[in-house]
Amino acid sequence: MKGQFSRDWSLLKLARNWEPRDIGCDVMERLYARGPPEVREAILTEVEAVGAEDSIRYIGRMPDFMRGPDILESLFLITHIECERRTEGDRQYLIVSPSCGTMFTFRDCTPAIAAAYLKGFIGAVVPDIPVETDDGLLVLILS
Repeated sequence: MKGQFSRDWSLLKLARNWEPRDIGCDVMERLYARGPPEVREAILTEVEAVGAEDSIRYIGRMPDFMRGPDILESLFLITHIECERRTEGDRQYLIVSPSCGTMFTFRDCTPAIAAAYLKGFIGAVVPDIPVETDDGLLVLILS
C-alpha cells in the first residue's frame, strides 16, 4: 500500500491533538442563556439540588468538631467566594456574595446560578438557619 505511512502519520498527529470534551456544560449554558424562563427556573432548581448533594460528600470529609457555619466558611475560602461574619447587637450573620468562584468551570456562570448552588449547599449543611437574599447577597442568620 503506497502512502499508508503518510496516512497513518497524519492520523496519529490528529489523534494526538484530540481532546475529549464534555458538551453538557455548553448545552446548559445555552439553555440558561437562550431558553424560556421555565427552563432557566428548572436549571436553577437542579443546580440547588446538586449543591445539596455535594454538601453531603463535603461534610463526610470534615472532622466531627466542625460546626455548620465553619464548614460553610471553609467552602467559601477554598472556592474564593467572599463571605463575612457580622455581629449586630445579639444577632450574628454570615454575609455571602454569590459568585462562581472556582466552583464552576463554564463561562456563563451567573450569580443566580452560584446562589442556587449555595442555597442548596447551605440548606443541607445547616437546615435550621434561614437564608435571605438582600441586594444580591445571601444573608445567613446564625443567631
